[in-house]
Amino acid sequence: MLEDKIEKKSLTIESRYERKYVVPVSSEFLTSWLLAHPALIKKQYPTKNVHSLYLDTPDLTTATHVLDGVANRFKIRLRWYNQKNTIEALRFELKSRHGEVIQKQVQSVLLKSAIDVDDLIVDPLKFFRLSTNPSRRSVYNYLRCWRPSVLVSYERSYYIDDSGQVRITVDVNTTTTRLFSNNQFQASQGDLGIIILELKYQTTAEQTATKIMQSIPISVSRHSKYLFGVLAGV
Repeated sequence: MLEDKIEKKSLTIESRYERKYVVPVSSEFLTSWLLAHPALIKKQYPTKNVHSLYLDTPDLTTATHVLDGVANRFKIRLRWYNQKNTIEALRFELKSRHGEVIQKQVQSVLLKSAIDVDDLIVDPLKFFRLSTNPSRRSVYNYLRCWRPSVLVSYERSYYIDDSGQVRITVDVNTTTTRLFSNNQFQASQGDLGIIILELKYQTTAEQTATKIMQSIPISVSRHSKYLFGVLAGV
């Protein structure tokens, strides 16, 4: 399994529940609702621009598993923040689902200098391919046939409830770009006009998170940014 090949000493590993929804209201309304919530929700971090380059097999195994609702699955992405086209700090993330439990393993990729997003798309696993570390080489050998599939960007706001148990993110201005075998930008989708609300919490905080969700004064629906980006290119 890929999880067993990643070097544990340089990993941040987190297990949690995640509830992700598309919210059919304005971001202003949602922000006002969150800050007036009885759970005393407050801003946790400054707003950031988030960019994720998702990798998949040539036959889109990851996307197919999401579409089919496979209970145990994983996805691979490279993530960076702020500027889209110039990358100063990069993270390799393996996000796996085991039923309802999400585990995210994060490994920082050390960059000697900033790199261009086009260079990352051409050789997304260069950090592992050139490494002399056996663990990282093992990751590369496992993923060597995987290709860049979708580039997703959005603006994320961070919140947390007063107990510190439930983290909440709100994503707006989401764009997706589907990438094909020649690694060229194609099937680009501008601002999707959707707002994505996500709750993240440990299994012990299920009751607290449920109370927050039950008080949302609107209907919500599930969403996958990666799958949306893949389907945009169909």
